[in-house]
Amino acid sequence: MIPQVFRNPWKSRRWLVAGIFVCFCLLGLEPIYGQADSQSQPAGAVKSPETGKHKESRATKKAEKDNRDVKKLISQLKDRDRTVRGTAAANLGEIKSVSAVRPLIHSLKDGDPWVRAQASASLIAIGPPAVEPLIAVLKDNDPFIPALSAVALTKIKDPRADSALMSALNEQNAKVILGVHTFYVKLGVKGSEGALIETLKKYPSREIAEEFLNCGNPALKEAAQTWEHKFNQRLRHFPPGTAIQWGSGREAPPEQKPTEQKPTEQKPPEQKQSNSAH
Repeated sequence: MIPQVFRNPWKSRRWLVAGIFVCFCLLGLEPIYGQADSQSQPAGAVKSPETGKHKESRATKKAEKDNRDVKKLISQLKDRDRTVRGTAAANLGEIKSVSAVRPLIHSLKDGDPWVRAQASASLIAIGPPAVEPLIAVLKDNDPFIPALSAVALTKIKDPRADSALMSALNEQNAKVILGVHTFYVKLGVKGSEGALIETLKKYPSREIAEEFLNCGNPALKEAAQTWEHKFNQRLRHFPPGTAIQWGSGREAPPEQKPTEQKPTEQKPPEQKQSNSAH
């Protein structure tokens, strides 16, 4: 006997469609209830054991990516395209990787001034880790490296940099003085005029001569006037208050000696008073 439901084909089709619809509904509700169960659990019980691992893995991946980027950028410093070299030098300054210091110092001798400037700026951005390598090349034979290294050292606030720059001044390192002559004029170290004048003679720069003419130091002014007569050129006289003045930026340790000597000058009178009291 065939059930009465299935004797009518239209009724059997309706039952079949209804059954299929109920199955789809049940399948659709399962992930919803699954999400509800997972959300109802405490967040700390499920996620806390894995968050540390995820953080470590992300940090490791970032470090590996940075190392790959540094190696790639260092290789780009030797590219034929000046834009590629300069951009790579600038990006290395943003990453501030210590491993990029020596390649950036080597880029200070790049034939393009823009690339050299980017390399110098990046070394300044890296900061103290670049001090010792920069000091090591202050006596390099290259015409650019000592001057640009000295420029970077003046921007990095580090006692080692100040000491190295003062040693270069005492040794009359003309390449270093050429790069940071303004720094030395602002410093105004007594007795350093001879080293500055010798640098002007060796590198007869109009910029240096005009700075000497207007800085307020008589010896440097006379050297600038000698430069005028020798090269038959007229130097500019800057309006008062606009030129860099001798000793106007006394920040290095040698310029603090006079202030340190003031207490010693006041001690002898105090000792005399104590003796008279006895």
